[in-house]
Amino acid sequence: MGLRLIFLLTLAGLISTSLSQEFKLLSPVILDLGAIKEDSVVSGQIRFTNSGDKPLKIGRIQTSCGCTATQLDKLIYQPNEEGSIEVRFNSKGYSGLVRKTVTIFIEEGTPSSARVTLQVVVKPQLEINPAFVDMQDIPFKDSSVKRTLVITNNYDQNLVVDKITTNIKTLTIKPTQFVLKPGSSQTLDLKYQPVSEGRNDGYIEIEFKKPVEKMKRVPVFIKVIQ
Repeated sequence: MGLRLIFLLTLAGLISTSLSQEFKLLSPVILDLGAIKEDSVVSGQIRFTNSGDKPLKIGRIQTSCGCTATQLDKLIYQPNEEGSIEVRFNSKGYSGLVRKTVTIFIEEGTPSSARVTLQVVVKPQLEINPAFVDMQDIPFKDSSVKRTLVITNNYDQNLVVDKITTNIKTLTIKPTQFVLKPGSSQTLDLKYQPVSEGRNDGYIEIEFKKPVEKMKRVPVFIKVIQ
């Protein structure tokens, strides 16, 4: 009788442990949303399934910042049922490679949580390359030193450069006014005349009139040596 009771208890334990709710990601743990323009919104889907044999319940979803929003139609999923979480990323204020996380907390099921990293490349509407002008260790005997800056318009309309100025007296810039069509670039020719040894750091200010009124400042690092 004792052996039979032990057998029944063991069998019941095996049956109970065989029943589970398991959250299984169908999407990659790093979800690549591709490349987008600055100040735009991109969306994607985090796909998952309940690979267990009991209903799975999702508790809540947490994002790593306010720039990322999620939407889930329901919280409970039956065995073998698939679901998806819509994710939206607002690129305002970001540029370059951006990664944000979405954490899914499981209320009834395993594991207790799952995390997906959203990856997106944000392309600035306005590009200025390089980010700074380097004129280090210029021999004083040189009559002049030349560098370039490239401005690229990624807007969907013409970009108007209203004025370009600098606080460095012997630095000249050409051109200082122009209009860039969408997708086009303009090269600025910079020419610096050394007047004394030592540092002569400063900046270049580029003022844009359309499609937005803004000013960009590009640092200039100059060191003249004997």
